[in-house]
Amino acid sequence: MPGSTLDGMRTFVAVPRIALALLALSTTTAACSGGDGGGGGGSGVRGFVTAGLSRDATFGDSFGGSAVFIDRSIPIPDLETADGTCIEGGGGELSGNVNFKDVGATVTIITSAGDLVMDALLPGIYFGDGADTLWSMGETVTFETAGGAVDSFTRDFEMSGALTLTSPDPALDLTINRAVDFTLAWTSSGTTDPIFVTIEQYDFDTDETPFSLTCRFDDDGSATIASSLLSDMVVDPNLDTDVSIAKERLTFIEDVPGIGTIVGDGSVTYSLFVQEVL
Repeated sequence: MPGSTLDGMRTFVAVPRIALALLALSTTTAACSGGDGGGGGGSGVRGFVTAGLSRDATFGDSFGGSAVFIDRSIPIPDLETADGTCIEGGGGELSGNVNFKDVGATVTIITSAGDLVMDALLPGIYFGDGADTLWSMGETVTFETAGGAVDSFTRDFEMSGALTLTSPDPALDLTINRAVDFTLAWTSSGTTDPIFVTIEQYDFDTDETPFSLTCRFDDDGSATIASSLLSDMVVDPNLDTDVSIAKERLTFIEDVPGIGTIVGDGSVTYSLFVQEVL
């Protein structure tokens, strides 16, 4: 889809945390408690494939995936190395125009328990989900493209280890007090992968993101986001405010013919609704 932008992509596909970070061209950095601050930069990628397990106390576990391939190299903010690093940004907005890379009608994730076929919402943008168990946390999965303007290709990437959120209670709606540090606790098993916490406010009427903060923490069971980083949150009951806590394993896949470097992202994620911002 030549000349389009990714600014409204949330209306088409559940874009994972790493995709939002990869597409954030202009960010500022700040330090959360528990680690030193970090900066942006690093190499660039031209797409991602993600396989995710979403955990919800009401609706249970669900499995899904998404993929995007574009013709521009996107710089990666340096969130992958420093404990306590945060970025504030526009929630994955990409300035300028991009061309999506058509890799065929489908992208299929092949796992030990079955396949997830992701259909093209637009050429170069793919999404699929299902309630059945499709993979085990920590396993290696394979994805295969059907082939389009870019010839069919097959690559592997790894899933993250398991994650169980213990605080805040995932069964309860949240209240975030901007004057109080935001704390989390969890247990995990299998691989030791970074924990990413994203707090985002979204306006469905204007398709804008007035506040977005993503922080990276080591997988050591607890984290704190300082209240000073929450001061720019907007007190508006009409905004949709959500918190996601994700354990992610990234596999950088280089030299894909016709595209370049892409990222495979295997994750487990809790999504929490924020009832009130004070």
